[in-house]
Amino acid sequence: MKKNQIIFSMCNIIFPLIIGAGIYILFVPTAHITEMVYKVIGKSIYIDVMDLSGSFVTCFFADLLWAYALFFLVWIILAQKKNDIWIDLLICFCFETVVEFLQLTPIIDGTFDWLDILIECFANLLGVGILGIYCNFMNKRG
Repeated sequence: MKKNQIIFSMCNIIFPLIIGAGIYILFVPTAHITEMVYKVIGKSIYIDVMDLSGSFVTCFFADLLWAYALFFLVWIILAQKKNDIWIDLLICFCFETVVEFLQLTPIIDGTFDWLDILIECFANLLGVGILGIYCNFMNKRG
Protein backbone atom coordinates (compact mmCIF):
# COMPACT_ATOMS: atom_id res chain seq x y z
CA MET A 1 0.00 0.00 0.00
CA LYS A 2 1.35 3.40 -0.93
CA LYS A 3 2.29 6.02 1.66
CA ASN A 4 -0.64 8.31 0.69
CA GLN A 5 -3.10 5.43 1.04
CA ILE A 6 -1.78 4.60 4.50
CA ILE A 7 -2.00 8.22 5.65
CA PHE A 8 -5.52 8.52 4.20
CA SER A 9 -6.62 5.32 5.92
CA MET A 10 -5.01 6.20 9.25
CA CYS A 11 -6.81 9.58 9.25
CA ASN A 12 -10.07 7.72 8.59
CA ILE A 13 -9.33 5.46 11.56
CA ILE A 14 -7.80 7.75 14.17
CA PHE A 15 -10.00 10.85 13.86
CA PRO A 16 -13.35 9.00 14.00
CA LEU A 17 -12.13 6.96 16.99
CA ILE A 18 -11.04 10.10 18.85
CA ILE A 19 -14.28 11.94 18.07
CA GLY A 20 -16.39 8.89 19.04
CA ALA A 21 -14.50 8.44 22.30
CA GLY A 22 -14.82 12.16 22.98
CA ILE A 23 -18.59 11.99 22.57
CA TYR A 24 -18.80 9.19 25.12
CA ILE A 25 -16.33 10.73 27.58
CA LEU A 26 -17.91 14.17 27.51
CA PHE A 27 -21.61 13.33 27.16
CA VAL A 28 -22.25 9.73 28.31
CA PRO A 29 -20.95 9.37 31.88
CA THR A 30 -22.27 5.81 32.26
CA ALA A 31 -20.44 4.33 29.23
CA HIS A 32 -17.75 1.78 30.05
CA ILE A 33 -15.03 3.73 28.23
CA THR A 34 -16.06 6.88 30.10
CA GLU A 35 -15.88 5.15 33.48
CA MET A 36 -12.40 3.80 32.63
CA VAL A 37 -11.14 7.23 31.55
CA TYR A 38 -12.59 8.91 34.63
CA LYS A 39 -10.93 6.27 36.82
CA VAL A 40 -7.55 6.86 35.13
CA ILE A 41 -7.67 10.66 35.28
CA GLY A 42 -9.31 10.69 38.70
CA LYS A 43 -12.23 12.95 37.87
CA SER A 44 -15.28 13.35 35.69
CA ILE A 45 -15.18 15.68 32.71
CA TYR A 46 -18.83 15.13 31.86
CA ILE A 47 -20.46 18.14 30.21
CA ASP A 48 -23.97 18.60 31.56
CA VAL A 49 -24.64 22.07 30.11
CA MET A 50 -26.86 20.50 27.47
CA ASP A 51 -28.70 17.22 27.85
CA LEU A 52 -27.81 14.99 24.89
CA SER A 53 -29.02 11.76 26.49
CA GLY A 54 -31.15 9.82 24.07
CA SER A 55 -30.09 11.98 21.13
CA PHE A 56 -28.66 10.83 17.81
CA VAL A 57 -25.25 12.09 18.94
CA THR A 58 -25.01 9.98 22.09
CA CYS A 59 -27.01 6.96 20.92
CA PHE A 60 -25.79 6.47 17.35
CA PHE A 61 -23.16 8.93 16.12
CA ALA A 62 -20.27 7.54 18.16
CA ASP A 63 -21.14 4.00 16.99
CA LEU A 64 -21.33 5.26 13.40
CA LEU A 65 -17.85 6.77 13.75
CA TRP A 66 -16.42 3.61 15.28
CA ALA A 67 -17.95 1.38 12.58
CA TYR A 68 -16.54 3.76 9.96
CA ALA A 69 -13.09 3.47 11.57
CA LEU A 70 -13.41 -0.33 11.67
CA PHE A 71 -14.12 -0.36 7.92
CA PHE A 72 -10.86 1.49 7.23
CA LEU A 73 -8.91 -0.62 9.73
CA VAL A 74 -10.02 -3.82 8.02
CA TRP A 75 -9.31 -2.17 4.65
CA ILE A 76 -5.73 -1.23 5.61
CA ILE A 77 -5.04 -4.72 7.01
CA LEU A 78 -6.64 -6.85 4.27
CA ALA A 79 -6.92 -4.80 1.11
CA GLN A 80 -4.62 -5.77 -1.70
CA LYS A 81 -6.85 -4.77 -4.60
CA LYS A 82 -10.14 -2.97 -5.26
CA ASN A 83 -12.28 -6.13 -5.15
CA ASP A 84 -11.17 -6.69 -1.55
CA ILE A 85 -13.70 -4.03 -0.57
CA TRP A 86 -16.45 -6.69 -0.65
CA ILE A 87 -14.53 -8.86 1.80
CA ASP A 88 -13.99 -5.77 3.97
CA LEU A 89 -17.73 -5.02 3.94
CA LEU A 90 -18.64 -8.63 4.75
CA ILE A 91 -16.21 -8.77 7.68
CA CYS A 92 -17.46 -5.45 9.09
CA PHE A 93 -21.16 -6.26 8.62
CA CYS A 94 -20.72 -9.67 10.27
CA PHE A 95 -18.58 -8.42 13.16
CA GLU A 96 -20.86 -5.49 13.96
CA THR A 97 -23.99 -7.64 13.76
CA VAL A 98 -22.49 -10.37 15.96
CA VAL A 99 -21.38 -7.81 18.56
CA GLU A 100 -24.86 -6.29 18.58
CA PHE A 101 -26.52 -9.71 19.01
CA LEU A 102 -24.05 -10.64 21.77
CA GLN A 103 -25.51 -7.71 23.71
CA LEU A 104 -28.60 -9.88 24.12
CA THR A 105 -26.44 -12.26 26.19
CA PRO A 106 -24.35 -11.81 29.34
CA ILE A 107 -21.19 -12.02 27.17
CA ILE A 108 -21.22 -8.33 26.18
CA ASP A 109 -22.84 -5.66 28.29
CA GLY A 110 -24.96 -3.30 26.24
CA THR A 111 -28.33 -2.77 24.68
CA PHE A 112 -29.26 -4.62 21.50
CA ASP A 113 -30.73 -2.28 18.91
CA TRP A 114 -31.68 -2.97 15.28
CA LEU A 115 -31.10 0.69 14.50
CA ASP A 116 -27.48 0.34 15.69
CA ILE A 117 -26.97 -2.37 13.07
CA LEU A 118 -28.47 -0.16 10.36
CA ILE A 119 -26.36 2.83 11.42
CA GLU A 120 -23.21 0.71 11.44
CA CYS A 121 -24.03 -0.71 7.99
CA PHE A 122 -24.53 2.86 6.77
CA ALA A 123 -21.13 3.77 8.24
CA ASN A 124 -19.51 0.94 6.28
CA LEU A 125 -21.22 2.06 3.08
CA LEU A 126 -20.11 5.62 3.79
CA GLY A 127 -16.57 4.25 4.05
CA VAL A 128 -16.98 2.59 0.65
CA GLY A 129 -18.14 5.88 -0.83
CA ILE A 130 -15.29 7.89 0.70
CA LEU A 131 -12.79 5.26 -0.40
CA GLY A 132 -14.23 5.31 -3.93
CA ILE A 133 -13.95 9.11 -4.11
CA TYR A 134 -10.38 8.93 -2.82
CA CYS A 135 -9.36 6.20 -5.30
CA ASN A 136 -10.93 8.09 -8.23
CA PHE A 137 -9.14 11.28 -7.15
CA MET A 138 -5.79 9.47 -6.84
CA ASN A 139 -6.24 7.75 -10.23
CA LYS A 140 -6.92 11.09 -11.93
CA ARG A 141 -3.85 12.62 -10.29
CA GLY A 142 -1.76 9.84 -11.72
